[in-house]
Amino acid sequence: MNERPPSGPALALTLLAGVLFALSAWHFAPHQGDDGFIFLRYAQRLASGHGLGFTDGVAPVEGYSSPLWLLLLTGPAALGVDLVVAVKVLSALSVGALLAGVWILVRQLGGSALHAAVAWLALALLRPPMFWAFTGLETPLYAATMVWTAVGLARGRGLWAVGGGVLGVLRPEGPGLAVVTLLLGAFRERRLPRVWEVVAALGPAAVWLVVRLVVYGDVLPNTFYAKAAGAPVAQALRGLAYAGLLTPGLALIAIGWWLGRDAPRQDGDPERDPRAIPAILGLTGTLLAVVIAGGGDWMWFARLLVPILPLTIVLLVTARPGMPRLVSLAAILGLIPHLSPIGTWDDIRSFEPLPMEAFQEGGMTGAEQAAGRWLQAHAEPGALVAINHAGALPYAAPDLRFLDMTGLLDAHIAHEASGGLHERYDVDHVLEQDPAWVVLHTRSPLTAELGVATPDYWVGETALVQDPRFAERYEPAGAAWSWQWVAANTSYTVIYRRR
Repeated sequence: MNERPPSGPALALTLLAGVLFALSAWHFAPHQGDDGFIFLRYAQRLASGHGLGFTDGVAPVEGYSSPLWLLLLTGPAALGVDLVVAVKVLSALSVGALLAGVWILVRQLGGSALHAAVAWLALALLRPPMFWAFTGLETPLYAATMVWTAVGLARGRGLWAVGGGVLGVLRPEGPGLAVVTLLLGAFRERRLPRVWEVVAALGPAAVWLVVRLVVYGDVLPNTFYAKAAGAPVAQALRGLAYAGLLTPGLALIAIGWWLGRDAPRQDGDPERDPRAIPAILGLTGTLLAVVIAGGGDWMWFARLLVPILPLTIVLLVTARPGMPRLVSLAAILGLIPHLSPIGTWDDIRSFEPLPMEAFQEGGMTGAEQAAGRWLQAHAEPGALVAINHAGALPYAAPDLRFLDMTGLLDAHIAHEASGGLHERYDVDHVLEQDPAWVVLHTRSPLTAELGVATPDYWVGETALVQDPRFAERYEPAGAAWSWQWVAANTSYTVIYRRR
């Protein structure tokens, strides 16, 4: 590792990047996503002795995307800490770990403090990492873990096995990444993995698989069945479109590194390790391939690419020397679509927090929380409520049971219903459960009779509202909440009750 003291430019760039990160954190900290509340509901119930299920009265399902993130949140829940605050703190700590890992990784790969400062500054200028840092999801911890796993691959001595073990329980694709990390570690160190390395890399995922089989009776999380849809080729094409220029950009980094691997080192260039960078390229490329094969994501600003972007920047900074200049410039193009626009920086510079209508789901989470508190106060304890968005509302109504009409938290709809991503539904199944309350939505202005839903929001709600049995059994409860979203007109959350 290069141990030269930081130069004046390095200190200046480091300070600038730190200020940008601090301002971005202030701007994006209020951002809370509905899916993040799913973790809080699970942690709330686990800490209070209700086990690993989302609701009572049905077999538990694994409706969350990260066992590790859930367990980290369960501790504060058991101590009575406000989980909305706890998740912001965990997210901030994860961002700090990410930044520390980026710095150490650049230095481990032979870069100077100036190279590390450039990497920080490049990361600070991107929108996805900070936009997704505080939504309540595991995204910042995932990005930090990927970087620290790369640090392990760069350092060797089996340290990569620890990162692989954490990845194994961090995301549904984690066990596969743990196996890949084990193989890349063996490649990096030119030997077969030791027993402790195999246990460290694969043990956590194996333990969670046993837990999953015992508690949930399945080898895959319910979220996989709820979201897996479409022909593989069509899904991969959607994934390629989602990844955009990052795919050719990463490919160009690999090609450029190969072409420049034997180039003489110039003063100020990072010291090139013949196996560390290929191993990190393999880890980064594997996750990118998983994102592409999965068809990407509907959410804004490249949420699934957040763990890939920091490693791409590090690879550009450290693998660039010796690359043909044209290849290096072309690889940078992969990051350009993810730069924060001028308007965002104007808000950040003005110390303006991200307004609720600019959240991923706009003001929906606030309206759903209000609806949840209303139901908590008006519904009998244990009453069954049919819902579309399964995060903020159930978290605000801990004494009620819930039927997730999208299938994310319902095994029958996830396994049996047809339909594409977020289009699975089963009206017969919902009506057979005879929920006491149904929460619906509309984007049309409310009529004089408060609480009328119209079929223009989600295909599953449309099918339910248009079914004659629904009108026979349910009536508006006279409770509705409006909310704003930059991607649509004013929207409304309305509640129906069983007649």
